Amino acid sequence: EIRFDGGMVAIVGPNGSGKSNIVDAFKWVLGETQARDLRGRTMEEVIYAGGERSPRASQAEVALLLDNRDGRLPVDYQEVELKRRVERGGSSDYFLNGSRVRRRDLLQLLASTGLTTDSYSIVNQGDIEAIVTASPEQRRQLLEEAAQVRGVKQQRSEAAAKMADLAQNLLRLEDLRLELRPRLEGLQVQAEAAREALAAQSRLEVLKGSIVWEEWREARDAHRRAGGQKQSLERRFEEARAQAAEAESAFQAGRTQMEAAQDRRLARQRSLGTIQLELSAAGHALALAGERLANLEQTVAALEAELRDLDGRAAAAAALRAQLEKERAAAEAALRAVPADHAAPSGPDPAEARQAAQRAEQARREAVQAASALASIRTRRQFLEESVARLEAQVLPAESSLPEAELRSRETAVGAARAASAAAELVRLGAELEGLEAIWPAPGPGQQRVGDVLQPEAGYEAALSAVLGHLVDAWVAADEAAAPVPIRCPVRWPAT
Repeated sequence: EIRFDGGMVAIVGPNGSGKSNIVDAFKWVLGETQARDLRGRTMEEVIYAGGERSPRASQAEVALLLDNRDGRLPVDYQEVELKRRVERGGSSDYFLNGSRVRRRDLLQLLASTGLTTDSYSIVNQGDIEAIVTASPEQRRQLLEEAAQVRGVKQQRSEAAAKMADLAQNLLRLEDLRLELRPRLEGLQVQAEAAREALAAQSRLEVLKGSIVWEEWREARDAHRRAGGQKQSLERRFEEARAQAAEAESAFQAGRTQMEAAQDRRLARQRSLGTIQLELSAAGHALALAGERLANLEQTVAALEAELRDLDGRAAAAAALRAQLEKERAAAEAALRAVPADHAAPSGPDPAEARQAAQRAEQARREAVQAASALASIRTRRQFLEESVARLEAQVLPAESSLPEAELRSRETAVGAARAASAAAELVRLGAELEGLEAIWPAPGPGQQRVGDVLQPEAGYEAALSAVLGHLVDAWVAADEAAAPVPIRCPVRWPAT
């Protein structure tokens, strides 16, 4: 960036330092297109070719920022930026404050300021000698450039060229006028015919307007009549929809009642099945308890009989023991009465003594056997008494379970009665459902659905369906007599 403020700015340096490049940059950004004037062969030579430490560039760009606070440039900017960019492909672009412009527009803008590539604003080396040796015509051009009239003369030249073009165009128009004059009369006749045709067309439009008016009036009357019919039909639709809503409500209520009854029937059937299973189990348990009770009673009776027999046998054994005790005592007394000397002649007979001893021994053995039998009988009696007690303890739960089984039997009977009542209610609800279904009769011969008869215009299908509601599925009858059931509020359709 190089700043050129007020006053004189000098750039000094040795040969080859680039002083001339700055002047060439000024000329290039102002629109110079001759590479020779920029000390080069082609325009691409202004792009940096690279060096040992930096690569070559793909484009070159110079921006010139001018102070325009005095308004010398005819633009509404206090600062004007002129920029030019060239790429290696050869394309060159010009920009004015960032906007792309043509080179011609840029040169025309700078012509009134004297800031051009061939003006006195940029004086190259050797140009002073050329000015001194210039001809009067060349000096006049320099003076015009200094007086800033060069741009005006250029504009005047352009205006003169445009006026010459206009004069040529006027000559061509005059030739065309002379050429078209013979055709003017024919065109006038055609214009008269066109005016007559236009008048006829106007009358035709008036007649068409009258016809359209009559048609519109007839259509309006028909529309009014249709509006009246529409209101009547809407009232009938509302009445029919109300009837359909009532029938639908009744049908839904009946179906709800039927479903509830079916649910109750299923619940009662399940309850009845459970009760029947419990009743069967209770009956089986009752039968088993009865059989067991009968067996226990038989066992108790047999044990009591055996106990009585044992009591008799015990009494007989006790009597026998007493008898044997007596005989043993008598035998012992007889033995004591026998003398110590068995050889004494005056003593009793030895055979009798032996018999008495044998009888005593026999009585002793029988007494021992009787005592053993008595002990066995007592043991058996105690066992039987314990058995009777156990059997009585078993009989008591069986007897106590009999009322519970009877209660279950009665509950089962009550459940069966409830199931029968539920079945009767189900039959009643089925009959009620059939009556509700009769409200929605089947179609008669040749009858059709309302939705099939009505053919609404395109776009009104949803509105008509919303108005009809459930009546879309109703059946259409020719009159009230043809209806399958009596109709309280008949809907009569107009003849088509």
